[in-house]
Amino acid sequence: MFLPSIVNFLIPATLMSFSVPDKRPEAIDEQVVLCQDALVVCAVFGCTIITAVSVEQFLHLPPFLGMLTGLSYLFFYSYFLQQLSRGSQAAHEGFFQFTIFDKVAQSEWDTLFFFFGVIFCVGGIGYLGYLSVMSEVLYGGYGPTRWRTSCWVSCRRSSTTFQSCLRF
Repeated sequence: MFLPSIVNFLIPATLMSFSVPDKRPEAIDEQVVLCQDALVVCAVFGCTIITAVSVEQFLHLPPFLGMLTGLSYLFFYSYFLQQLSRGSQAAHEGFFQFTIFDKVAQSEWDTLFFFFGVIFCVGGIGYLGYLSVMSEVLYGGYGPTRWRTSCWVSCRRSSTTFQSCLRF
């Protein structure tokens, strides 16, 4: 697996090296300023990851429940900021407007639906038992032995089918 990985890296890298100019891009002297509570939102994200892992490990529930709980952390924090800034002058001037509803509404729904569909398909295949059957066949039945690996390589070279090689 190492040699194909190296080849799959070197060929595109070599081809792209001819099209990339040798000049160094100019540096941008721009001062980046974080929003007022950006570090708190990062901490909420960290708590989301910890909750997802804890829900899986300790409660034996699916991790999406932990991720949705983390989303609710963000909703609570957004509500807290709105209540806190309701009477302040900065909110009326438009200085700090953080509403999670706007962020969720601007998300790319096509991508979310794609991953939602993939998760549903894998979950359905697992529920029907095909994942456990394939796991048993691949890891329990065949096994990563040298004989089977060499048999697979020799079958590929002699253009016979893989199933006929496994009968030996």
